[in-house]
Amino acid sequence: MKISSEEIKSKVSELAKEISNYYRDRLVDELCIVVPMNGGVPFAVDLLREITNPGADQIFISYVFDEDENWNFSGSKPKNNSSILIIEDIYDTGETLSNLIDYLHQEYSPSDLQIVVMLDKKIKKHKLVDIGWKGFDVEDTWVYGYGMDDENGTLRQLSYISDEERD
Repeated sequence: MKISSEEIKSKVSELAKEISNYYRDRLVDELCIVVPMNGGVPFAVDLLREITNPGADQIFISYVFDEDENWNFSGSKPKNNSSILIIEDIYDTGETLSNLIDYLHQEYSPSDLQIVVMLDKKIKKHKLVDIGWKGFDVEDTWVYGYGMDDENGTLRQLSYISDEERD
């Protein structure tokens, strides 16, 4: 499987239009952007470049999940009752997204919480999560590129996504 940089760019544009339309139809005081893992940063950057003004300020929030299972934000934190858009690279077991959603609801009581993922892995989900928008369905294989690393922690920088063996 290989998803070319052209296919990614086209899909990002399509998703950005859908997300822009969604937020254009709502009165949003603040749209908070949450990117849970490093792998989602290229997708988030490309998507945010194309989302037209949803009528709210956009805040880029990044955080990491540490050994103590705490969410540690770097940058601004969400405000209570704000609209939150989670931008994630891949939805596989659902554990990370489910834990994050629970945390955000407990700590910030968002008025609206939506999720966009680049990839939806076709595996049995441990936790089902309502995904608002998704880019591509992929089989249950290790994928790399476009922010996602291979088994060795490399190849994030590639402009395409693949599961092919590399020499």
